Amino acid sequence: MVKIKQFPKDKGLDHTWDLLNEGYTFIGHRAYYHQTDLFQTRLMGKKVICMTGATAAKIFYSPSLFERKNVMPNRVKETLVGKDGIQGLDGKKHRDRKALLMRFVTEEREKELTKLATKTWEEAIKTWPNKDKVILIIEAQEVLCRAACKWIGIPLPEEQVEGVARSLGEMIFGFGRLGIMHWKGRVSRNRLEAWLESIIRDIREGKMKVKHDTILYEMSKAIDETGNLLDPQVVAVELLNILRPIVAVAVYITFMVLALYENPAYKVKLALGDEEDRERFNEEVRRYYPFAPFVGAKVRKNFIWRDYAFKKGTLVLLDLYGTNHDERLWKEPYTFNPDRYKRAKKTPYNFMPQGGGSVKGHRCMGEPIVMAMMKIALDVLVDKISYELPPQDLSYSLSCMPTLPTSGVIMACIKRKA
Repeated sequence: MVKIKQFPKDKGLDHTWDLLNEGYTFIGHRAYYHQTDLFQTRLMGKKVICMTGATAAKIFYSPSLFERKNVMPNRVKETLVGKDGIQGLDGKKHRDRKALLMRFVTEEREKELTKLATKTWEEAIKTWPNKDKVILIIEAQEVLCRAACKWIGIPLPEEQVEGVARSLGEMIFGFGRLGIMHWKGRVSRNRLEAWLESIIRDIREGKMKVKHDTILYEMSKAIDETGNLLDPQVVAVELLNILRPIVAVAVYITFMVLALYENPAYKVKLALGDEEDRERFNEEVRRYYPFAPFVGAKVRKNFIWRDYAFKKGTLVLLDLYGTNHDERLWKEPYTFNPDRYKRAKKTPYNFMPQGGGSVKGHRCMGEPIVMAMMKIALDVLVDKISYELPPQDLSYSLSCMPTLPTSGVIMACIKRKA
């Protein structure tokens, strides 16, 4: 007979404030303190199990043991992912919705976006030498917003690009913040959903004509499991779930410049033009620098793992940042070293910048697009421009979720290369 163990527990009544203060390190620090891969804490007055490591990730992404329905807090739905989006679905509904969205993540579609993004970056950097300075996070968000909207088929006049890109950024940075930043994210989410919902209604009512081979048109005609057209609000949410992650790559791009600044030898190495070196560099940016802190799910049914009893309905958080920096999985995990991928093997459970598991499950289906957008940006930074980083605050806080270099990365003295 199995002897059930008691979960190691955090002392104190509630640790919500600690989570907001510690951010990315909340789970990892406590796992180290308890010398275990899992422990129990209290967040928002409820019992929560926290897990870290590749073995825990394999269990966490088992669809028979965990579910995502009604897991995300409202603050995340109201800013980052929206209500009734794919992230909160399970079972057949999740499979059907993912199949719908996967139609737009084909190799052919990716090539279309890559071509558009390359052209948009080229147009942007033509103007940079005329500017005293460029704040990279702002410029990158606008470039990616332009390219993504054109790719999806969303009509976006040039005078609206800055506002839409800013609103997307406020959504991305608002979910884990307190105060005005969080409420800006909520307002931006409502504004963008209403904008896209009105476009969908106009298409369905024949008031707006769009090309039939666009993602926008195909989404406007998408049906639900009952055979009826998807609710326009749901379509708006899913369009943002395509658009937002592309614009969020701007965060990786700012960290990319920080990585080149902190590791100047790689700038020389990458200039030699080896594509494999550039891919390894971008993968290390995704592993090393903080992006998604953790993901959540609920226990679907009672089960026992490692002699611990998981009860149905219990919220479980999986530590992404900690797993990406787990010394059992990565040699010298707090050292930036792209060459590690010449030897280290990435798996769906040890390399989880945006979540883990299989692509058929809940893993981000847009990872190939993320890598494509990062490659274009790295080519720009290494091959097409030279620049200087004037004195600025390039530090970033692990207590902010998501985080970013404080200055947003200011570039100056920008010149086009021959």
